[in-house]
Amino acid sequence: MTFSSELREIPGARWVSAAAAVVAVTVTGLALVGWALEVPGLYRWGPALPDMVPATCMRVLLLALALVLQLVPGGFRLQSRVAQATAAVAVVLGAMTLWEALTGEQLPLLLRAGNLQPEGGLAARPALSTALSVVLLGLALLLLEVPSWLGVRPSEVLTLANALLLTVVLNGYIHRVGSLDPRPSGGVPLAMALPTAVALFSLGLATLCARVGRRGVMAQLTSAKLGGFFARRLAPYVVFGPLVLGVLLAGLAAGTGLPLTLATVMLASLVSALGLLLLLLAARVLDRIDRTRQEVAEALQRSEVRFRGLLETAPDAIVTVDASGRILYANAQTERLFGFPRAELLGQDVSVLLSEVRRSAHRRERNAYFSSPLLRAQRGVMRLVGTRKDGREVPLEVSLSPVEEGSFTEVTAVLRDISRRLQADAERERLLSLEQQARAEAEAGQALLQTVLDEAPVGVLFVEPGEAPPLVNRALRELLGKPGRVGREQLVSRLRMPDGATLPVADMPFARALRGHSVRAEVYLLQPEGRPAVPVLVNAAPAREPRGRILGAVVTLQDISARWELERLQEEYVGLISHDLRNPLNNISVRLQNLRRVLEVRGREEEQDYARERLLLDGVLRSVDRMNGMVEELLDTTRLESGVELHKEPTELARFLADVMERTVLPEERSRLRLEVPRPVGPVSVDPARLERVVVNLLSNALKYCPPGTPVVVRLEREGGVAVVSVRDEGPGIPEDKAARLFEKYFRVRSVKGVEGLGLGLYISRLIVEAHGGHIWVDSHPGAGSTFGFSVPVGTGAAGEAAPRTHEEDSSELASAGPPG
Repeated sequence: MTFSSELREIPGARWVSAAAAVVAVTVTGLALVGWALEVPGLYRWGPALPDMVPATCMRVLLLALALVLQLVPGGFRLQSRVAQATAAVAVVLGAMTLWEALTGEQLPLLLRAGNLQPEGGLAARPALSTALSVVLLGLALLLLEVPSWLGVRPSEVLTLANALLLTVVLNGYIHRVGSLDPRPSGGVPLAMALPTAVALFSLGLATLCARVGRRGVMAQLTSAKLGGFFARRLAPYVVFGPLVLGVLLAGLAAGTGLPLTLATVMLASLVSALGLLLLLLAARVLDRIDRTRQEVAEALQRSEVRFRGLLETAPDAIVTVDASGRILYANAQTERLFGFPRAELLGQDVSVLLSEVRRSAHRRERNAYFSSPLLRAQRGVMRLVGTRKDGREVPLEVSLSPVEEGSFTEVTAVLRDISRRLQADAERERLLSLEQQARAEAEAGQALLQTVLDEAPVGVLFVEPGEAPPLVNRALRELLGKPGRVGREQLVSRLRMPDGATLPVADMPFARALRGHSVRAEVYLLQPEGRPAVPVLVNAAPAREPRGRILGAVVTLQDISARWELERLQEEYVGLISHDLRNPLNNISVRLQNLRRVLEVRGREEEQDYARERLLLDGVLRSVDRMNGMVEELLDTTRLESGVELHKEPTELARFLADVMERTVLPEERSRLRLEVPRPVGPVSVDPARLERVVVNLLSNALKYCPPGTPVVVRLEREGGVAVVSVRDEGPGIPEDKAARLFEKYFRVRSVKGVEGLGLGLYISRLIVEAHGGHIWVDSHPGAGSTFGFSVPVGTGAAGEAAPRTHEEDSSELASAGPPG
């Protein structure tokens, strides 16, 4: 089924059409049932009224079938042709009945259609009015798809003509005009049966609602405009009002016996009253519409004020121009942006806002824009360069919004100054270029760093916070036996304590460094394929930015297998010295002492003085004792460097210092010493035997290097969390360049003659103090004496601590042990 371009879909119209068609088919079907079952009440709706004969039922059903076929959506061309053929058959049958009525001839086809003679004596042929109605409706269905002509749709004209005919029929029944004389003598019946009128009226309504055009009666009734509103409100009163009034008056006349003329007068009066009522109703509706129009106008005015205020406060310049390019409106931002007063802009050509070289091209583009609806439909944003009144150029971003009303077209342009955006874009491009350059430099730096790290002899690992993969060098990959990618999980699974225990993840060197600690530890690194574990020295420290934020952790792992082998050899060397060198010296010392006693005995027996021999023996014994002291110093140095166990215990340093001075200093030198303790220090956890070695060394040096009789002051005080012991003398002092090296191994000050030694005393003292977690120093100037001092932490600690191999702050040091497993 083909829809004309003038037709339109109205929601609910098809449903009304279908419902009306169902009413027509129902009435017709009941009539046929009445004929079949001999129930006159189904085809004759009153005594002495005309019947709805079977021939009429057939015609009505043909019309209903033609209508239904055109109501079904999405039909094929064959369906439309069948519908038109059905309507044409109904038209032909109706025309034959009209021909018989006009000419008085009986056509054989009509006779064969069934001239039944029921008992009432009424003819079985359709009435003249029925035939005319069938022809009108059939033609309307045939022309249902024909478009309007001179503003009128043919289908609607035929349907309305049929409606007028049926209204006459119904009014005849209401006023009993002709209804009792259904047909002339021996001819075609004139009066239409009441069921037929109802069925055909329903089909007419269905035909009107089946197709709604953009013009015509149904277009007016369904219009959303004011005319449609009034038509929908008044149509029920106009169509059904007289019928209802007629029914009421007919009933009144039948019940009271009023003359027909009086009833007609009353009907005319009621029609006038109905017209007046419709007039008053229309006036009321118009008043309501007028009030609504005024409210809408006021709302529109308020909206216009708000819209104008919005335009005036808009941050962009807004200009409205007509098709000739004249400026019709410009907001305040346009004045500020271009420097033109608004009064000067209005009426000017919009090209005044452009540079001279751009104006001619703009006029061509403007003419093409206004002449092409397609261009106006392609909304978008364009860029151009405007010109201020002072001649300066302004980069603009322009959005066009056309307004079309009939042949009138104007355009509103929104012009945005994008100077800052372009500057920002340029700055962003510059920063992006710098960022790309910095990224390239960073990548080059990282590549250089990777090259440097790969050439480093120790394994290096850089770990960032989070889960980012660490940066490793080639030495670490070789140390781990992993030629490919190395992650922090490899360290977690491979690092072991010397006793074979696994390090918790929180105590891993990189984890502690990420928390801000510096770590130095000796651990074992497990090797793949069953190879022996490798001892490694692990150093970890946080990498910070200038403001102190931790960027990551730098971890180094150094294979110390060779160093541990040297320490093993050193221990063997110490054992060799202890056994093969010290024992002969002890034997020499014992034999010399025995020889001295023998000389004393023989001298008493022989009454001879062996003074010279005893003097020689005493010199040899002193040399042996000095040799023993040197051996002990060498052994102590080796033990301290290898890490010895400290036997700490809480000690009162004031009493400890007084006891050491009493026991170790000769009586003739003791008077030179003075102990100063300004205030109590409290107990300190130290190894008394080893700390005594430090104090004795400092006292002996002070007494040895300062002139006889000069005082030596020993001072004990507390500074924060440490106890400070200092020994001050009035000796010759030490040059600054030599004082900085006093605590180095084997260093001696050569300027002092007559003093022998290996240069290990102060070095051993430094090792002992640092083993306690303290610090040792000297403050000396030539000719002003010297002050040697050391510090140890205050408080009690656990006994039996191992002397660490290093002296890094916050170090994690593990005692030497055999490899795990």
